[in-house]
Amino acid sequence: MFTSFTDAFGLRFNRARDPVCGMKIKKKEAAATTNYAGERYYFCAVSCQTAFLKNPAGYAKNKIKIDKRVNSSGSCCHH
Repeated sequence: MFTSFTDAFGLRFNRARDPVCGMKIKKKEAAATTNYAGERYYFCAVSCQTAFLKNPAGYAKNKIKIDKRVNSSGSCCHH
């Protein structure tokens, strides 16, 4: 049974949160992806993927605080 309208149409499952900066992104528009410990991670920028790869266990388990810095244009700090 679907829990919401978005579940019924798969919209919720087409999005991901970048584990480095916390930005919500469309999976098909991700700048980079990485598989780690049986899960796929999506990134808004290659620089976020690079940071993740330096400590995947920390980011995967949310042991590293998400970097929520935003530049003056309102976009992700890594763009």
